[in-house]
Amino acid sequence: MLSLNPGKQRSYIATIPLLLAAAFIVAVNSDCGVPPRFNFAELKEEYRNQNKFAVGNKVEYNCRPGYSKVQKSILQCGSYSRWSDAGEFCKAKSCRHPGEPENGRLVILTDLMFGATVNFICEEGYRLIGNAERKCVLEGSQVIWDKDIPYCQVIPCLPPPEIEHGTHTGTTMEEFNYGTSVTYQCNTVERGQVPFSLIGEPSIHCTSTDNINGDWSGPAPECKVVHCEQPRVDHGKQMTGYSPVYTYRASVLFECEHRYTLKGSNVLQCNENSRWDPQLPVCERSSCDDPPYIRNTFQDHSNSNLFPAGTVVKYNCVEGYELIPEISSASVTCQKDFTWSEHQEFCQKIRCSSPNITNGRVRSRKATYVYEDKIRIECNSGYALKDHYGLIKCERNGAWHPPLPICEPVCEPPASISNGRITRGWKNDYFVGSSVSYVCNPGWSLVGVSSIRCIAGDGEIPRWDAPVPECKEIPRCPNPVIEHGKQVSIRETEYTVGNSVEFQCESGYILKGNKSIECQANRTWNPPVPSCIKGKYKHN
Repeated sequence: MLSLNPGKQRSYIATIPLLLAAAFIVAVNSDCGVPPRFNFAELKEEYRNQNKFAVGNKVEYNCRPGYSKVQKSILQCGSYSRWSDAGEFCKAKSCRHPGEPENGRLVILTDLMFGATVNFICEEGYRLIGNAERKCVLEGSQVIWDKDIPYCQVIPCLPPPEIEHGTHTGTTMEEFNYGTSVTYQCNTVERGQVPFSLIGEPSIHCTSTDNINGDWSGPAPECKVVHCEQPRVDHGKQMTGYSPVYTYRASVLFECEHRYTLKGSNVLQCNENSRWDPQLPVCERSSCDDPPYIRNTFQDHSNSNLFPAGTVVKYNCVEGYELIPEISSASVTCQKDFTWSEHQEFCQKIRCSSPNITNGRVRSRKATYVYEDKIRIECNSGYALKDHYGLIKCERNGAWHPPLPICEPVCEPPASISNGRITRGWKNDYFVGSSVSYVCNPGWSLVGVSSIRCIAGDGEIPRWDAPVPECKEIPRCPNPVIEHGKQVSIRETEYTVGNSVEFQCESGYILKGNKSIECQANRTWNPPVPSCIKGKYKHN
């Protein structure tokens, strides 16, 4: 590596700025090269063959044909070998508006200046006759459009095709231009014959696929006799579209019977080949019928009335019945052939316990008793049912109702008495605690207790607590009647011991004897019966 001594190194570093300054002065004052080229202008003749231009030199341009000057066209060589910027000093000339064809329109791609291109297009249904493009070109010193403006002609179609057994609405037309439509119809037939059906679109119109040549929008329809057979679907029913004759495009709607499912389309249409389209559906079995009725049960299932294969319907016993012991599950299953599995009776009547009655028995006894059976209980001699029981019934809960009674011991019926009767407590059966009361007939007196009670007695055999009383005849006094007098006490029909009577004489008569007398046990009155004698009443 080159090394300098310190004195020479300082001299070399000082020289560098001088060299850079000199290079800068040379660069700033260098010549310019060939002036720039423009598509809208060219250098004047005197500058074309010159390759170098000193700083400060100027050049001038002329506008090319088709352009006109809008500002000064002078450029000057400046510092750093650069030409000044004068902008776009020549502007392209403009052609006049090219016009628009009738039933068409002008498409301006950029502008209408020299070199610009415009296009022409026609409205729908019209075709372009002439050139679709015009260009703004130079002619002499002027700019013009290079071609004539085109025109738009309506697109024509050939006459529509004729059809057998039919006609169309264009028979009187002479021209069939774009957008014109014709409608076909079939000829009528005699009464009773199947009419012709129009197969295909009834109307076609003049259109175009290339915007030049006219074409009909589709083929002409066809007139033919179409007759579909009466549609029938097993286990199905036709809901709409009833008709004696089914012609082209006649439609029907089908629905399957309950518990059948439709396979296929439920809507059919008679096609041009006299066939139903799509083909007739099929109604397939999809559910068992209602579950079988089994006595003394009710079904345990939802409110659904459809039972697809595999559906299990369970049964419960009605009240008063229970599942037969050897049956594990009370149910039926809808099988694959949509029949119910084999079944039998599931429930039997609930049993009641055997009625064992102490000191009593059941009339017409049976080995077993079930729901709704009825029994009647009767007690052994010397026993009776305390409460009145009629029939006892085996209820749905397996209990007897009313509950089984008890035969309780009773006293013998109380004896009747001569010349008397039982006035209170008479009944069919006399349980311990029952009592009866006796009373004698009028004129007879009760001897003994008037009421007897049934008590337990010895050995739990009931008995009456006292002997039955007697009725003995009561002594009677004769009716005390006095002449010319009357009884002033209550008059009795019979007078027994202890009865008393008072007397009073008629006017003009006086009482002889005692006023009041009493019946005695010896059947006489004491004092004796008085008498009324004629005479004046004396006051005592």
